[in-house]
Amino acid sequence: MKALTVKQLAAISEVTVRTLHHYDEIGLLKSAYLGVNGYRYYERAEMLQLQRILFHRDLGAGLGEVALLQRHRERPEAERTRFSRLIDTIDRTIDRGPERRGHDEQR
Repeated sequence: MKALTVKQLAAISEVTVRTLHHYDEIGLLKSAYLGVNGYRYYERAEMLQLQRILFHRDLGAGLGEVALLQRHRERPEAERTRFSRLIDTIDRTIDRGPERRGHDEQR
């Protein structure tokens, strides 16, 4: 999926450009990157984050509550990423194991 400009994201999510700018200013939804043209660009992760924000807003949560919910989600997400890397490292080590054992047995 290609990145969307703030105008494109506003149109498909039915919020205003100003709302997205405000979310960026308060740190609720940062763009993925700024283009050389100075435009904010949003990728899949930011679009999913916006969906979560809008979901909580629809349930009546204020922006402060939404920000708090996001912070509570960030730590477990970081832990999941860390554990995933650890599992990948273990798997790579195990995959190389037989080669090492064969080498060690020849000694």
